[in-house]
Amino acid sequence: MKQYFSEDPKKAIIGTWRLVSSEFQGVGGRVIALDAVGCIMYDEHGYMSAQYIKSGAKLEGTADEIRAAFEICVSYYGTYEVNIEKGSVVHHVEASMFPNVQPDLERFCKFSDNRLSLTTTPMQVGDSEGVLAFIWERVK
Repeated sequence: MKQYFSEDPKKAIIGTWRLVSSEFQGVGGRVIALDAVGCIMYDEHGYMSAQYIKSGAKLEGTADEIRAAFEICVSYYGTYEVNIEKGSVVHHVEASMFPNVQPDLERFCKFSDNRLSLTTTPMQVGDSEGVLAFIWERVK
């Protein structure tokens, strides 16, 4: 994938994107595919919204099923800005379903055809360190 910054970055990212794949890429090569669906939207006024939900999550279920679905569910909105020098987009979170989410979430970007790859900064997940990598496909 090429960096999408070869195009006008403010125009390239605008649109509605559906989640194609997501995975945790751990230090040392460990990769865990995440079973999820999602949507991310960027508008021309600098606003964004992201939803990431466990695949097959439903309104009814046992307490354990509801907890498992909630643990992989992420939803937030706010504004965004593209950082051309770093090859990233920063989501400035205004509200989130999580009370302790960082106010600024940086995602490193690559753009290829109608796909957008977003990768987090390194993070600790349980006892593993790594990044979350998402591939989104343009819907509109």
